[in-house]
Formats: sequence, structure tokens, C-alpha cells
Amino acid sequence: MALLQRMYRTAQCCLLLMALGGAANTLATPPVALAKLLEQSTQVTTPRASKALLVQIQQSLAVDLESLTTQDFVSAADAYGHLVAGAREESGGKADFEHLISRGASFYQRCRAKIRNLEEATGDREAALETLYRSDIWHDINYALSAFNYWQAWGKLGLAHNYRGEQEQVKWLNEAEHGFQTSSVRILYPGIVYGSWLGMAYVAQARGDEGLAEQRFRRLVMALAGDEDNPVRTAAETELTLLAIRKGELPTLPPMADEPLTPSTARVYQEQAFMLLQRQRDTQTGALEAAVRLKRVIEMGFLNDALLNRIIAYRDEIAGRDIGLLSLYVDTEYAFAWHQYDTTVLKYRAFVEQGGLDLPVNLRVLQYHYAVALLEIQLAREALKVVENLQHETDLPQPVAKALPKLKFLIAMDLYQRRDNSANRKRVLAEAEYFLRLSPSDGDVGSAHLLIGQLSADPDKASRHMKAASKDKKLKGSVAMSQMQRAIGDFNRAVIKVDARAQQKQAKKVLAALAELRRNQRKKPWFRAVSLQMRAVLAEDLERVLRDINEMYADAEAYPDKEEYRLDQRVRRVLMWAELRARDSYQQGQTLAVFIGELAHAPSDAMVQKEVYQFLLAKEQQGGYAQIVALAEAFYPALQGQPQDQRQLRLLQIRAANALGEGQRAYQIAEQLIADFADSGDAWVAFAQSAEQMERWFEAERAWAKITVGQPQGSPRWREAMFKRSAALTAQSAAETEGDSGQKEDATDPAQCSLLARLSVYRRLMAAAQQRELDKGIKQQSCTSIKNARK
Repeated sequence: MALLQRMYRTAQCCLLLMALGGAANTLATPPVALAKLLEQSTQVTTPRASKALLVQIQQSLAVDLESLTTQDFVSAADAYGHLVAGAREESGGKADFEHLISRGASFYQRCRAKIRNLEEATGDREAALETLYRSDIWHDINYALSAFNYWQAWGKLGLAHNYRGEQEQVKWLNEAEHGFQTSSVRILYPGIVYGSWLGMAYVAQARGDEGLAEQRFRRLVMALAGDEDNPVRTAAETELTLLAIRKGELPTLPPMADEPLTPSTARVYQEQAFMLLQRQRDTQTGALEAAVRLKRVIEMGFLNDALLNRIIAYRDEIAGRDIGLLSLYVDTEYAFAWHQYDTTVLKYRAFVEQGGLDLPVNLRVLQYHYAVALLEIQLAREALKVVENLQHETDLPQPVAKALPKLKFLIAMDLYQRRDNSANRKRVLAEAEYFLRLSPSDGDVGSAHLLIGQLSADPDKASRHMKAASKDKKLKGSVAMSQMQRAIGDFNRAVIKVDARAQQKQAKKVLAALAELRRNQRKKPWFRAVSLQMRAVLAEDLERVLRDINEMYADAEAYPDKEEYRLDQRVRRVLMWAELRARDSYQQGQTLAVFIGELAHAPSDAMVQKEVYQFLLAKEQQGGYAQIVALAEAFYPALQGQPQDQRQLRLLQIRAANALGEGQRAYQIAEQLIADFADSGDAWVAFAQSAEQMERWFEAERAWAKITVGQPQGSPRWREAMFKRSAALTAQSAAETEGDSGQKEDATDPAQCSLLARLSVYRRLMAAAQQRELDKGIKQQSCTSIKNARK
């Protein structure tokens, strides 16, 4: 802090006065390298810059001791002192002070080595040693040794403040006190002595011993009674004033002076302000006067992270008061603390617009809270940008750095839940794994495990993460739900593939996951329906399954206003799917035809129609052709007025009849199909194919001719139908020839040649196989007109 730096300068002045002129001359011309580092040390403002300079000092002192002068060590001690004072002024963290203490210890040892080097250089000659001990060189090197120890003590006191309220604080306060006690006996350096007394007073204060601290501060004031400008005396007097303020011994607070503030008066105004804020907290009075003092302190340039943190500690008391631009900072934090996220965003943006980012304080906590607020008000993409920018900053407080991976995961999860696409899925999986890697012991890692378990394409990986997520008792239901959803997805894929064995395997997994859900959740219509669906697949007590399905329908009808019985379309679809399969398996399907017949005469329901048709298609894939013909006939009336669906059902019947080898039945159905849907191309194709199977070549040729009429000439389907016509004519001619006692006619068939001639026009469009088929037909029919035309 600035006060410590001024104390340090006074210590230098005292040293110079007592050095009989010799040390003063050497201080005026320090070595160039370390002189530059000493100058740079006064400009250091960040922990990173401090560490970089410490490395340079270490390197400068690591050279051969013979090449180092005592002034090198004095310059190193001065620079080290600036860095320690700067860290205390900026309220450095644990890592900052630990690094300073460690480096200071190595500097101290290097300085001791130089002392031994100087003594060894005398060759143990008593006269030479006596001359050394009386020289300015000896005075300077011992000052450096004392200064390294002295500033280490201040560093240990700074570290102790970082452990406030923890057991570790006692250790560092003891070590700091020991360092100050050692430095306090170096009477040749009064500045270090008085500074050490001040340090011991601060140690007592940190221990909570206000009486001992006050005693030490008063002794310092008395010892420096004749030196009014001494910064140590000023510091002690300031602390005595602050003690009086905290103890309430000042009946009235003195008015603020108009002249610029000194570091001491700024501290007094700060303590007055916080005393008033405490009064505001206790009695609801004092915030206005506190704000006036804080505003003055801030405007005079004494705002730093330590002061900001103290102000935020009284956030609720100072919110809404005028302390300059920092008011918007406080208002932002106030809104965030009370979950007023819209206000948080508005206040932060106003803070930025008015130049808040230029304040000499660390704003990362505020920016982190802004990102959280953006996420809370559904502005996840903006929140993501803020977090990504924060991740590139080098001055993140440890709590913020630790919290960012989790926040980024939550943002990615929000974006994924809004839109399930490849980019969002890839991002959320990456952020979940990053969160787990950086914060494996976080209380909410179960959510990341759960998401990976839900989305991972690797079944083994998904299983591992689901198992990890299940260890979080809060997620037990969510894990079971996710396992069930994953099993349902696999089950649906098995249904599409008509894989009965896979359906049964997944049905068991779904039922196992359902058993992990809470009882009141399992009783909800959707979960009851899914349970019945899986039991139907496993054929478990089918009579009970059918009874439970009917019970759900009955309850929904009896209690239409009760949510626990209401069946939405999704639930009804699952129940219909389950009932069709259950009836198919129950009592060898004896009730299925009756059930479907009842559905056919019930009011039209598109969902029911779709489910029945899908059931019949599954039957086709399973080879249940006999059931298809009968069940489709029973369900046909349900499709009245839906020609497209009726055609599809008839076509299904035709395919089933043909598969059974019942060609005549297939032909009859096809004949009825073209009667009902004379303009349907699919109907005519089915009729033509059925006629071919029955070797009714005339009807087949006429059906294919009907199809060609509706197709563009030369199109693939037109050419295919024309070839079919040709084949039917050929088969018809052969059948007629056989019917005429095997007599063969050599006359060319004009109808065939006419048809082949029309096909020849599009020969260039045909594949090689079709061209060969065409040429073969022309040759067989001896269509000379076509041959001549080609020539």
C-alpha cells in the first residue's frame, strides 16, 4: 500500500543519514541492471508483472558473487520491498504472497552468501575484518539483509490476512511477528525498526487483541513525537483514530476537509463510512453520510479492490446511494443477489456505457454475474460470448476461474435444449467433459455425467456416465428417466426394424428404469402407458394388461377434469399400440378381429387408423399374411371417405393373398379395387400383376394399356408398361396357339409390331437389357417394317 511505500522511503532516508556519507554516495549510482529493475518495481501493478520482475531479480543475483556489489543487494532489497508493498496495497491473494515469501527467502540466502564472501575476502586477518565491519560496504550489505527479512515479514502478514478466520492464519501471524521482532533490533536502520514496531501492532490487531494493538500504536506515536511528518507516526495515529471510531469513542464525526486527501485521511474517511454503514445495518440510519465519504474517497483516486470488496460487503446498505459511477456496480450486484436478473443486465450495461470498465478494480466477478443473469433471462448466446471472453483474461479471481467451466456447461446445455442440432450437441458434450475434467468434485457434476450418458453415441461410455450420475441422489429420478428414454429410443428402432428379440430386450430395460422412478411419477398416464406397452411386448399377464388398458380409458371418461386420469394423444397412441399387440398374443389372437371390427365402426380417428395400418404392415414383415387379409377386410369400413388409405389397405390385402398363393383371391380384390378406383395407377398395376399371376393375359394386357395412357410417352414407366403389354400379348398368342391343337402360325401379329414400333422410337433411352429384349421381340414377330425403317 502507498503508506508502506512511504514508510519504506523514510527508512532509506534514515539509513542515508546514518551512513556517514559513504552509503549515500553509493546509493546515488547503483549498478545499471538492478537500478533499472528498481525503477521498474515502482511501476508494477499486477501479480503477473510482479512475478516477472522477481524472476529478473533472481537472475541478476544468480551470477558470480565476486561480480556483485553490496549496492546490487541494496537495489534488489529496495525493488523487493516495492513489490511486497504493492501486493499489500492491491490486496494480493494467497498465491501472490506465497510466491513473494519464497523469492524473498532465496534473496535473503543469497545476501548471506555475499556476507560470507566479504568476510572470506579478508583472509581472516583481524585488522581487515575490523575495517570491513566499520565500512559503508558492511553497513549496506547488512541493511539489505535486514530489508529482505523485514519485507518478508510484511509478506507473511499479507498472507495471514488471506487466511482470516482459518487455523492457518495463526501460523503466518506468528511467523510475521517473529520477522518483525528480528528486524526491530537493527537499530542502525531506524526506518526498519519503526516499521517493524508498526508491523507488530498490525499483528496484534489481526489477532483481535485491540488492547495490545492500541498500546503498540501509542508507543510508536510517543517514540516519534518529534517527527510529525514520519509516515510511521502518521500510520499509528490513523490506526488510533480508526480504533476510536470503531469503539464509538468519537461523539461526533469531524466534517470532511476540502483539501486533497492523503492516504491516512482517506483511510479515516473509509472507516467512518463503514462505521456509518454498520449503523445503517443496525438502526437504519447513516447510509447517506457514508455514501458522501465513500464518494469523496473514490473520486480522489483511492478506489482499489480492497475498498471495493468492503463496499460490496455492505451492498444492501449502500445500494441506491450516490457513490459516483460505482453506484451502478453496487446496484448491479444488488439486483443479482435478489435474483432480479433483468435489472442486473440493464444496470451492468449502463455501468459499461458510462465507462465502468475503466475503473481501477477487478471487474471479473461482476462480469461473471452478468453472464449468469443473461442465462437466466434466456439470452444464452450473449452469455456464452461473455464467458468465452472471460476465459481469455489473465486476472480472474480463483472463485470465478473455478466457476466458469460449470457456467459454460450450463449455457451449452440451455442452447442444446432449445435446439437439438449437431453443433449444439457437439458443444454441450465438449463442455460437459471439460467441466468434469476441471471440477471433478463439484456438487453438480452429476448433471454433466447425466448429459453425456444421454447423448453419447458410445453405449459403453453412456453406461459409465449414467452409473456415475446415479451416485447423485438428487438425480436418481433423472437418471432413471434418461435410461428409460434411451431404452425407449432403442425400442422404437427395434420396432421399425420389426426385430422382436431386440424389442423384448429393450422392453426389459424400460421396465427396469421405470421401477427406479418415484411411485407418484410412475402413476402418471404416460408412464403407465409405457409400462403396459412393454408388458405387452413381453407377453406378461396379458389379461391384466388388457384390463389395465380398459381401466385407464374408463377413468379418463369418468374423470375428464382430473389431470391424473387425462389421456393425451401421445398416451392414447401408446395404449392403442399396446392393445393391438396384447390382443394379438392373448388367446392366440381370438379377440383381435372383433376388436378391430369395433374400431372400424367407431367414430373416425386418424391416430387409430394409422396405428392399425402400421400394425398390419408389421404383420406383413413378420409373415402373418392370413391375418392381414381378414383383419384388413374387417377394418376397411373405418376408412370410408379416405380413398388413398382404402387403396393402400387393398394393396396390402393383395400382397398378402399373393404371398399365400391365393392368386384368385388376389385377383378378385384387385378387380374390386379398379372398380372402386378406376383412376388409380396403383390399382391398375396391382390388377395387371394379379391378372398375370392368373395367366389372364388379355386382362393383363388391357390393364397395362390403361397404365400407358396415363404416362408420358417415352418415360421409364411408360416403357416398362409397354414391355409388359408386349409380354402379355406374346403369352396370349402362345396360349391361343396351344389351344389350336399345337398348330403354329407364322403370320406377323400387327398389334405386336405396332407396339414394338412405338417402343423402337425410344430405343436410345433404354438400357442394354431392354434393347436386347426389344430386338428379340422384333425378330420373333418378323416386324419387317421396323427392320426396313432402321436400314
